[in-house]
Amino acid sequence: RTISKGWNRFLKMVQAELDKLNKKKKLGKPSVPSKTLVKGNTDAAVETLQELMNWFISKGLIKAVKLALDRSFGPATKKVVKIWQKAAKKKGYYTGRVDGDFGPKSRKAAKAWIADL
Repeated sequence: RTISKGWNRFLKMVQAELDKLNKKKKLGKPSVPSKTLVKGNTDAAVETLQELMNWFISKGLIKAVKLALDRSFGPATKKVVKIWQKAAKKKGYYTGRVDGDFGPKSRKAAKAWIADL
């Protein structure tokens, strides 16, 4: 239990730091990346994807820890994209595989879901 309490405290600290880093960015309606993104990509389009996922998190549409805007499509980004894909599929927006890659079907689903909000 002590480890659990310590871990929860640590996660809250990490979330607070991520919130500070992301505070510079206003979370109005987000942009959707215009190209396919997969684990290993490192560029501005990944940051756009991270902003998009954080927007869905901030709206309470998916449950995940916000992503650092680090332009790196690593394991954390892939995990959140999978969570988003599952939620988008459940809502009927996404028809692709839940694989954590952000391709044409994810892009189409994101645009449709955002338009309906």
